[in-house]
Amino acid sequence: MLTTFTAGFGRLATRGKVLKSLFSFFVVLTALVANQAYAGFTYHIVQSASSASGSKERYFSYYVPSTYVAGTAAPLWVVLHGCRQNDRAMTDLIGMETYAESSRAIILYPFQNNDASSNDNDGRNPNCWGYWLAANIRRDQGEPGDIKRMIDYMKNRFTVDNNRVHVTGISSGGAMSTIMQVTYPDVIASSVMVEGIGYSETAATYTGTTDCNTVITYGLGTTLADSTVISNMRTEMKKSILRQPPVMVVHNKKDCTVPIKVGQALINTFANLMGAEGKAISMTPTSTTTGSPDGLSYTWSKYGNNGFGQSALETVLIDASESQVAAAGVTTLTSDPYDASGSSNTVVKEDVKRGHWWPGAKTRGPWIINKGFNAAQAAANFFNAHPMTGGGGSTTTTTAAGTTTTTAAATTTTTTATTTTTTAGTCYKSSNYYHVYYGRAHASGSYALANGSNQNMGYNNTFVTTKLRKTGTNYYVIDSTCP
Repeated sequence: MLTTFTAGFGRLATRGKVLKSLFSFFVVLTALVANQAYAGFTYHIVQSASSASGSKERYFSYYVPSTYVAGTAAPLWVVLHGCRQNDRAMTDLIGMETYAESSRAIILYPFQNNDASSNDNDGRNPNCWGYWLAANIRRDQGEPGDIKRMIDYMKNRFTVDNNRVHVTGISSGGAMSTIMQVTYPDVIASSVMVEGIGYSETAATYTGTTDCNTVITYGLGTTLADSTVISNMRTEMKKSILRQPPVMVVHNKKDCTVPIKVGQALINTFANLMGAEGKAISMTPTSTTTGSPDGLSYTWSKYGNNGFGQSALETVLIDASESQVAAAGVTTLTSDPYDASGSSNTVVKEDVKRGHWWPGAKTRGPWIINKGFNAAQAAANFFNAHPMTGGGGSTTTTTAAGTTTTTAAATTTTTTATTTTTTAGTCYKSSNYYHVYYGRAHASGSYALANGSNQNMGYNNTFVTTKLRKTGTNYYVIDSTCP
């Protein structure tokens, strides 16, 4: 009797394990199907105007990587187009989604949606973010308020890591990136401005109608006093939190639409933001990298320390003239495929001449070149290394041909073809199961998440192998550059 009961119980237990395994498989399969349904680009979401001052109906697109796992916090990158561009130019051309896949990041592409008609009769070019207008530089108002609502939409729809919301943009989009960083320092962890402009600056920063030689020869470009801009930044940030946000500024010295003088003012104001507290960032670089991919030279400098072993400020100063860009193989455009009205067909022919573009994109397009320094990759690396709470991924960066010089204590590898700079962190390579076993990661359902960063490493088993780098106390990040 006892033997029969024991045997029966064993069979029930076995069936229970089978049912449990089947249930787990069903949950994983359902999650995979759901994730695949999300993956890829979604275009032209309409956001109605709010009751806030300066709000209007706008559109946006977004990208969800195939590596996104619902329920696991993912970074959110906000990418802003420039004047005469739109969200589709950025989704189609710059290649940000490539790095979102490896970083498991969701990308939001807001569209300013300004057609320069009588409805937006304020003197701007089509689709310019109005960085010089008082209505657009305040928290919860105008354009920054509308972008924040888009961020909230993404947070409501997907599992977004509140510590890893970042912003980047070009030209007026770079200016609006500055504004988002200042108006929402409690939301935006870090930012990258490409040919951008400082906070509360005027329209005089734009020299797009002035002869290029004149702009460069005489160093044109009008900016407010650094002290005025810093005071304005501090006043706005104090509405939430006054802090030193990590920023990267990418600017071409030969830009004659938003001159380098404007880019330098942007750098200065962030470097001295916390000067009143005796915490201004020293402008003696902790490291400097030079390179010349496709013959377009740049100097990449890092400054300060954000308190978590990462840089506080980075600058990438490109030195690329019209002739050098043409020699690199960048074609001259004859029309703007993203402007159905044809109003940009004349000016887009001069984007190479004026040195005002997003560099290193996957595809050539209006005010976007497919040669030189890879701004998308640099932005992704910067975002991964600079979460809101610090202690992010390693500062390992891979760029095109260049030479690295490091003046701070760090482990540095220098080559003449590919430059890698690593600041700290022991690497660990093993199966996800053993990462969890040894306390470098933790289980979440059927997946393994790196401790600290919560990056999804894939299935928690002995078959999936992941390289982790330790960047802080119980803080690990996925790092494919580990040996």
